[in-house]
Amino acid sequence: MRPPRSGLVIAMPSEDSVPPANGPTPRQALGARIRAERAARGWTTTEFVTLLNSAANGTVPGSVDRSALYRWETGRVRPTRWLPSIAKVLGISVEELLGAGELLANSPRPGTVSAPAFATAGIGRMMGVPPFGSELPVDRRTFIGAGGVAALTPGTMLALVESLGRSPLPEEVRSEDVDHVHAAAAALKGLDGRYGGGGIVRDAAIAQLGWAVRLLDRRCTSSLRPQLLTAVGLLAVVIGAAAFDSYAHDDARKVLSLATTCAEEAGNWGLRAHALSWRSRQETWCGNLQLGLTYAELGLARADRLLPVERAWLYNACARGLAKMGRLQDTLAAVGASDDAWAHHDPGREPIPVWMNFYDHAQHHGDTGHALCDIALYGGPAKEAVTRLQTAVDGHTSNVVRSRALSRGRIATVLMATGDPEEASVVGTTALAEIGRLRSRRAADDMRVLHQLADPHQGNAAVDHLRERIVVAVTQA
Repeated sequence: MRPPRSGLVIAMPSEDSVPPANGPTPRQALGARIRAERAARGWTTTEFVTLLNSAANGTVPGSVDRSALYRWETGRVRPTRWLPSIAKVLGISVEELLGAGELLANSPRPGTVSAPAFATAGIGRMMGVPPFGSELPVDRRTFIGAGGVAALTPGTMLALVESLGRSPLPEEVRSEDVDHVHAAAAALKGLDGRYGGGGIVRDAAIAQLGWAVRLLDRRCTSSLRPQLLTAVGLLAVVIGAAAFDSYAHDDARKVLSLATTCAEEAGNWGLRAHALSWRSRQETWCGNLQLGLTYAELGLARADRLLPVERAWLYNACARGLAKMGRLQDTLAAVGASDDAWAHHDPGREPIPVWMNFYDHAQHHGDTGHALCDIALYGGPAKEAVTRLQTAVDGHTSNVVRSRALSRGRIATVLMATGDPEEASVVGTTALAEIGRLRSRRAADDMRVLHQLADPHQGNAAVDHLRERIVVAVTQA
C-alpha cells in the first residue's frame, strides 16, 4: 500500500471553473457568443437544434436537444464535439466562434503571473498602468487584451442585454398604468418628430408596445377598459406612423390595424378616424391610391361623431390621394372641405384630443400644402401650394423637425418644377441640412424627387451643387 504523501493536498479546480478577474469564464463567454449569434438570426432554440442535428449528419454521436443547448448557452457545459456543427450553421469558422473564450482560456490566470515591476512602483495608480509610452510586459498585455475581448465583444454585450429581466405586469390594471401608456406614446411621438421613425426610436417603440398590449390580458374594471384600449390604440398609432416613416410597411400595417381594433373596441370614433387617416396616408404613399382613398372615406363614415379638427385631418388624407391620382378639381374640393372644418374648430369649446394635439395652424397649412404641391405638378395652383407650405415652415417648432423639413423640401420641389431653379436650390439646401439629422426614409425619397426635377437645369452651378448634396444625403439615409 502506497504511504500517504506528506504535506497539504489541494484539490485544483478545472481551468474553466476559475473566473478571470475582468469577465466571464471561457465557457461562459463561448455560451454567450452562441446565444448572441442565434438571437441575431432570429432562430428559436427549437429551430437552432434542428439545424445543428441536420448539420452534424451523424458526424457527432447522438443528437442535441433544447436542454443541451440551454446548458451550452448558460456556460454550464462546453460543446466541444459540436463546435464544428455550430460554426457551420452560423456560417463562421470555429476560430471566430471561440473568439474571446479561447483567448481568455489561453491567458495567464490570476496568481500565476508575477507582478511586474511597475505595478509595485507606485506609478499607474488604480490600474497599475505604466506611464504613457512605456512598454507593457508581454504577459501583462495578453491578459489585459484577452480580458477586454471577453467583456466587450458585441456578442457578449448583446447576450447580457437579452438576459435582463422585464418589468412584471400588474395583476390588475390601474389608472396609473393607463397613464404610463399615454406617457410612453407622448415620449415616442416627440422622438419620432425630432429624429424620424428609424433607429433607436423604432426599437424602443416595439418594446413599449409589447408591454402595453400585454396589459390587455390583465384584469381590468369595465369602467377602465375603454381608457386602456384607447391608450394602447394611441400608442399603436404613434408606432405605426413611425414604422411607416422608416419604410417598415408591413409592420406599420399590422400596428395601425391593431390601433383601429383598439379604437373600435373602446368605442372611440375619434381615435378610429385618426388610425384610418394614417392607414390612408401610408397606402397613398405606397401607390395603393384606391385603398388609401377607401381608408380615408371609412374614417369619414360617421363624420357627425368627429370633431372639426379630426374631419380636417381626414379630408387632407382624401386630398393627398386625389392629388396623386391627378384629380385636380376633386383635390381642390377636399382641401376646401378641410379648410371649412378647420375654420369651425373652437379649442375653447372643443379641446383637441390627445391624439390630435399635433394639429395646429402650421400642421393644417402644411398638410393641405402637400396635397396642393402634388397637383401643382399637373398645372394646379403652385403659388397657393408654396404659400401654405411656407406658413407651415414658419410655424413648425424644433419639436417637429421632420414636418418642417418635409414642407421645406416640397417648396423646393414646386419651385424647381415651375421654373425657379435658383430659389429652389437655396430652399432645397436648407431642407437637406435638416433632413441630414433625421432617420426618415420619406424625407430622403422627397429629395430623390427633387433631384429628378432638377435634371433639366443641369449646368446651373447652384442646381449642380444641390444635386451633389442630395446624392450624398440620400446615400446616408
